[in-house]
Amino acid sequence: MSRKSKPMEAVVLLIDIGEPVSHEDKDGQSFLLKSKQCASRIIQRKIFSDATDQFSLIFVGSSKTDNDLNYPHIEVKQKWFVPPNWDLLKAVDDMKATDVKSADWLDGLIVAVNLLKHETEGRKFTSQKIVMLSNFATRLQSQDHVEEVIETLKDMQINLVVIGPDIDDDLSSEETKSNIQQKGEVLIGRIVDEVDGVICGFAEAMLQLDHFQKCVGKAAPWHCNLDIGEEISIPITGYKKFAPKKMLTWKKKSIENTPVVEETVFLLGDEEVDKADVIHGYLFGRTVVPISGEDKMSMAIKTQKCFDVIGFTKKQNVPRHMFMGDSAHYIVPRKGIKGAQIAVTALVKALLEESMVAIVRKVYSKNSAPKIGALIPTCEDEFYFFYYVQLPYAEDERRVKLPSLSKVQLSQDQFDAIGQLIDDMDLTQLDEDEDPYSQLINPAVEHLNNMVVFKALHPDSKLPSELSVNIKKMLQPKPEILEKASTSLDKIRTLFKLEEVEQKSYRKEAADLFKSSTSNGIEVEVKPEDLADSIVGLVRSTVTEIGTVDPEGDFLKLKELGEPFGKICDQMQNVIKKLIFLSSDTVGTRKPLAALTLLREHCKKLSPLAYNRFVASIKDDLIEIGHSEFWEKIVQDKLGLITSVENEESTVSPDEADTFYQIKTCELQSEQDYELEAEDMLDML
Repeated sequence: MSRKSKPMEAVVLLIDIGEPVSHEDKDGQSFLLKSKQCASRIIQRKIFSDATDQFSLIFVGSSKTDNDLNYPHIEVKQKWFVPPNWDLLKAVDDMKATDVKSADWLDGLIVAVNLLKHETEGRKFTSQKIVMLSNFATRLQSQDHVEEVIETLKDMQINLVVIGPDIDDDLSSEETKSNIQQKGEVLIGRIVDEVDGVICGFAEAMLQLDHFQKCVGKAAPWHCNLDIGEEISIPITGYKKFAPKKMLTWKKKSIENTPVVEETVFLLGDEEVDKADVIHGYLFGRTVVPISGEDKMSMAIKTQKCFDVIGFTKKQNVPRHMFMGDSAHYIVPRKGIKGAQIAVTALVKALLEESMVAIVRKVYSKNSAPKIGALIPTCEDEFYFFYYVQLPYAEDERRVKLPSLSKVQLSQDQFDAIGQLIDDMDLTQLDEDEDPYSQLINPAVEHLNNMVVFKALHPDSKLPSELSVNIKKMLQPKPEILEKASTSLDKIRTLFKLEEVEQKSYRKEAADLFKSSTSNGIEVEVKPEDLADSIVGLVRSTVTEIGTVDPEGDFLKLKELGEPFGKICDQMQNVIKKLIFLSSDTVGTRKPLAALTLLREHCKKLSPLAYNRFVASIKDDLIEIGHSEFWEKIVQDKLGLITSVENEESTVSPDEADTFYQIKTCELQSEQDYELEAEDMLDML
C-alpha cells in the first residue's frame, strides 16, 4: 500500500516596496520594516518545520519591471516555486524601499494570480495561496479588472491572505490615513470578503508568527500482538503520544547547502592506526578488557518482538514517579482486524472496574532490549484504549536518604502565606484556551533557531548575547499571574527572610607576605626563616585540590575555603585509594590511615552515607588483592562503618558495624583452594 504524500502548497509572497511604505508609522517603524519582519518570519517557520510548501516572490513598486504581463513596476523576484530556503530569506531581508509612487497593487495581485495559473501546471500542489503585504497607499490605474480577479480567485480556489495596516472603523485611525489609502482598504476588504479570504493587521499576524512552527509529522504505527498467556493474542497498534523535540541536525541545515564530511583518525602516539586494527576496550577494576565486534554480538541478548502481559496489579502500586522513558504511547486495537476492538474494549473495561493496570514486557523489534511497562486503561469520548508507559527495573532505581525536616518548625502565618501563593498562581482554575502553558514552546529550540537564522543572514557578525523579547517572555510567568500573586510574594519575603552568609577570604596578597611595616609605615627587612614560612603559607593558601603529598592539610584548607564538602570528600577518597593501591611500598600505611581517620571524623558529622559506601568498597578491594595487613589496621583503629549512634542519618546498627569487621573464610580462600575444590567435585562425579 503506497504511503500518502505530504500536502504541498504553492505560496506567492506579494510585497509592496514602493515609496509610500517607507514612511514611519506612529510606533516609529516603517511599513516596509514590518513587512520584512512578517515575510521573513513566514519563511523561517517553513524552513524549520521541514514543510513541503513552495514559494514564489513578487515585489510591487520595484524600480524594475519583470513579469509576463509587462505591468510596470512589478518584479517577479522568484518565478519558479521553490522550497523555503536561505536564498529566499536573504532576498526578503535585503528588500529596500524604492522611490516609485505609482505602482498599482491590483496589478501585482493580477500578476500573482497569473503566476499561480501557469507555474503550477503539471505539479502536485494540494492548495494555492497569495500572501499580500501592502498599505494600499498608491492610486490604482484602473479598477476594470476587479470582478475578473475575484472570479479567477474563486475558480482557482486560491486562498488570499492580506496583511497590512489595521483596518477598522476607528475615526482616530482613519484621520491618519490618506483618502487614497482608505479607498484602497475598502476595495481590498471587498475582494477578501468575496473570496472568503483573511485580512489582519501586523500586530495580529506577528502574534501568530512569534514562534517557530513545530514539525507536523504523522505518528508511525507499531504493530504487535498483546499476548496474555499462551491462548490469548490480541492484535494492537501503538502510537507515540509525546516525543522530545530533537535539536537541529547541523548536516541537514548546512547554510551553503554543501555536505559536511566527517573523518575519524585513530592515532597511537604520532602514528596513524588502521580502523580495522582498533577494537573497543572496557575498564573492569584496574584491568582493560578488549572486546571485539564479534564478542559484542555474541554477548547481546537474543530476543523476539513481543508485547506480553506479565500480570495485573492495583493502579496505586504503579505511582506516577515510577514512569520512565521519553514518551507515552497509545495502545489501540489493530485497524481492520475483526474482534480486536471487542477484545481491547473488554479488557480495558474490566481493568477500569477493578482499578488495575497490566504489567507488560515489550520488545520493540528482534534483538532489541526488553523493557517493562504498564498498560493504563483509559476511556475518552466512549473510546476504550490503553496508555503505555515504561517502568524501571530494580537496577534503575536510585535510593536517596533525605535528611528529616521534623526539626523545621513553621508558624501558622508561614503556612497560610504559602497556601495563598499556591491559590494565586493556580493554573487549574483557567480554561484550556486561557491557560498560557497548555501549549508552551521549548525556549531552547526557539533560541537556537533564532541564532541559526541570524548567522545565515549575517555570517560575519557576532551572535547577539541578549535573548530576544519573545524568549524572555517564555521564561517568565505571565504578568497577570504575577500581579495577582504580588501580595502573597511580599508576605513571603517578610515571613521567610534570607540572609547571605559571607565567606571568609583566606587569600593573602604577595605584598602582605613579603613585606612588613611598623606603625609609622617604615619597611622592615624580612628574615629568611620568616620568608620560608611565608612561602609555605602562600602555597597552602592557593590549594585547589587534594594531593598525595599532604592530603590532610589540603583537605582542611579546602574545607576552610568553603569548598563543597561532597567535592572534597570525593577527592579525599580518590587520594586514599591511590595511596593504598597505586603507591610504592615505601609509602607504608601511615599516610592513608591518617587520611582515612580524618575523613571519617568529618563524614561522621556531615556525610555518613558517603563514608560507609566508600569504606565498604575499600574492604572489597582489599580482600580481592589479599591486602589483609591494611584491613587489620582499619579494624584495629575502628575506622569501619559509621553507626546510627554516631549519626542518626546512618542506617547501620552497632551490631552490623561489628559484623562488618569480620571477614568470612570463603572470602580469603585462595585460587589454589578453588582449583582443589573443583577437582574434588569432579572426582565425586
